[in-house]
Amino acid sequence: MSILSFPRRRESRTSIFSYFILTLCSFLAFYICFYKLGFAALENWDEAWYADVTRHMLQSKEFFVLYWNRIVFLDKPPLYMWLSALSSQFFGLSEFSLRFTSALSAFATTILIMIYSYQNFGLIPALISFSTLAFNNLFIWRARSGNLDSLLTLLFVIFYFLIISKKKNKYSLIGLVLGLTYLTKLTVVLFPLLAFIILEIIYENKKLFFNIPNYLKLLFIFVITGGIWLYLGSNKIGPTFYQYFLFHADQGVSNISLANFKFDYLSYAYYSLQRRFFWLVLLGLILALTKLRDKKYLAQIIFACGLLFQLSFSVKNNNWYLLPAMPFWSMLAALATYHLFKLFKKIKLGFILMAVFSIISLYISYKTFTVNIKAVINANGPETIKTASIKLKELTKDNDIMVRLDHLYPTTVYYSDRKVLSSPDGAGDSGLFVSRELLKKRIQLKEISWLVGKNGDADAFLKSDPSQQYKIIKIGEETILRAL
Repeated sequence: MSILSFPRRRESRTSIFSYFILTLCSFLAFYICFYKLGFAALENWDEAWYADVTRHMLQSKEFFVLYWNRIVFLDKPPLYMWLSALSSQFFGLSEFSLRFTSALSAFATTILIMIYSYQNFGLIPALISFSTLAFNNLFIWRARSGNLDSLLTLLFVIFYFLIISKKKNKYSLIGLVLGLTYLTKLTVVLFPLLAFIILEIIYENKKLFFNIPNYLKLLFIFVITGGIWLYLGSNKIGPTFYQYFLFHADQGVSNISLANFKFDYLSYAYYSLQRRFFWLVLLGLILALTKLRDKKYLAQIIFACGLLFQLSFSVKNNNWYLLPAMPFWSMLAALATYHLFKLFKKIKLGFILMAVFSIISLYISYKTFTVNIKAVINANGPETIKTASIKLKELTKDNDIMVRLDHLYPTTVYYSDRKVLSSPDGAGDSGLFVSRELLKKRIQLKEISWLVGKNGDADAFLKSDPSQQYKIIKIGEETILRAL
């Protein structure tokens, strides 16, 4: 059996060789996702946010209403923090445990896509799918950060496999995955739900009536999975809880109009796919359009392009929003590779073209790994902020309020384990932000004694308030000020 053809059930030397290569890729994926995972300090913003939420959850045993910086956290649902709390029970609360769920989700996604591509297209297409995902610097950056996106991506992949499966209990499982998706990133659940409806209408139209009990079961499981959390949270803090998470949590992503159109997301896709593989994905998209009799290809198109299209017309411009589409780009790249090799086989001396394609792809992947992926693995976090924040924790009492002189305060919140306000130059008085004028008044009233910020920000603040005396503690690029 050729390693470029569909795999057979019968074992052979080529299949054993293929399994060996796939195993090596699995070890490489594990290295990329987990090596030095807990070495860097937690970054502003999201992962330091979720870290403090998780710590409060572990300390208070309050699992339904989330708290950050000692106030109610009405921003994200709880699933990622629940899983982080669980991993922290095993590994201890640390940078590693807080990133573990994200890294594990990315690792599982990479392996699932590689195996799927191998089973459908053979070894070389599987390696292309692996490269376009494991060496996607945007995908790996989020994988190694304590964020929601990798978990959401894995749920999208599981959802896809359930949609194309023929198992009798798939509708119940789809309802559960939709519920978990809602508990991960709220209104994003509307995207896979809409995809499911479209695919059912097109491919299961003759069974729609008979499937009504299954649809009701799916809907019940979906609603009850997120509904219990909404009910319990609303019981604790009132209707504000469910009103926010049902009606105000999309943060503008669903605000779509022609006036918002931009090419930024297309650019993100182009560069995250190592540039050259972008054209392979486009070829795969064209090929998938010729195979729409099979549900799995339309599903791939929807998941690969739907988010890209929607986000291009939204007010948001965050490149990590594309993560759930990336595994499906890899599927399309594997499809394109398989058909290219089928074409090469029909050409005289086509094996030379196969070899050239494989060598070029290997070189691109190698360069991307050494230049981009290793840089992500070895990246340092805000280490000086971490050190200064730990020092503040030693110097202060639990009820002390601290002020950070810029907007980078989530990392300070986590490592200091104190209430932290933010006062960047020009800030107004709103929520956790305090203007410099009000800050100076509160210092005079002895309500606030501790400030921290970059050396330049601290020096500028001292010059603006020469009448107030401070004790100054320098820690690398950070300065701690204590009002006397």
